[in-house]
Amino acid sequence: MVNYGTAAPEIDLPEAQGRIPERLPEAARKEPTSFLGRIQEKKGCEELIRAFAAIEKSSLQLVIAGPCANDGYLQRLKRLTNKLDREKTITLSGMLTGNLKWGAFAAAEAFILPSHQENFGIAVVEALACGTPVLISNKINIWREIVNDGCGFAAEDDVAGTRCLIERWLATPTPERREMAASARLCFANHFEINRAADSMLRVLETRS
Repeated sequence: MVNYGTAAPEIDLPEAQGRIPERLPEAARKEPTSFLGRIQEKKGCEELIRAFAAIEKSSLQLVIAGPCANDGYLQRLKRLTNKLDREKTITLSGMLTGNLKWGAFAAAEAFILPSHQENFGIAVVEALACGTPVLISNKINIWREIVNDGCGFAAEDDVAGTRCLIERWLATPTPERREMAASARLCFANHFEINRAADSMLRVLETRS
């Protein structure tokens, strides 16, 4: 399989991360976990909210950032958050762009995406580029690279699987989390950096010519 690629952010990540508390004070909490991407049913947002609400850990904060073209679905997510009494620990921030987006990736302890189907998952790769471990469903086609490179976990795309991802992350000791962060950058460089992905495509085309 040939993976798609993207470029690493050409910005000062610590500086971008430092701006996050101004825009998202919730993300300044002890253990922010982020979702960044288009907000739609395919992304498993409801499963994520339900799984997160089932975790009994007051210091954990979930930030769901991204555009939502369907206002009815967005309101449904907000009602679900209210119903589960998680307004203080789950934030639907709206879309983040530019340095704020990259700062949010860098500020997160982990990035989570329980999608029901993804050919690639560009937000996953962007998180890796920022050195952020990823917690994803096994319906995202790059989950094997993530698991094999030790920079994240994968599970089923339902509430139980998503809860398992969060609980597994919470049980991971700090030294191992740091190793996963370092592995995230290596995974990005080895598999998904745009030039490396282009080289991979050329090799495949050469073998078929």
